[in-house]
Amino acid sequence: MLFPGVNPVPDIFHIAELNGKTEQDGSLIYISMGQGQENLANQKLKEAGRDGHWALFANVHLMQDWMKILERNFELVFEKTEENPDGVHPDFRMFLTAEKPPLPLMEWIPEQIL
Repeated sequence: MLFPGVNPVPDIFHIAELNGKTEQDGSLIYISMGQGQENLANQKLKEAGRDGHWALFANVHLMQDWMKILERNFELVFEKTEENPDGVHPDFRMFLTAEKPPLPLMEWIPEQIL
């Protein structure tokens, strides 16, 4: 969860680099979420799960309607398919950043993703 003045993205990039994951070689995927990023994020999530990349989706609080789709696509990453008979790659990681909801009882991120 993001708090004023806190940006975890550089720390995630640093940890990724320590683990051999970089944007330059495509093993670290970074998407700042906003209008029009849903399809790209869905595609990159699938690729990351298959290929063992790390996916960082920032500001998911801007995409509340997409979160249920992300939840389902996250589940699909773990399924074994003809295209991906081994299922999820063991190196796969997904990171999300989000601001906290304005009201205590509001939920933006589905429980399964948390």
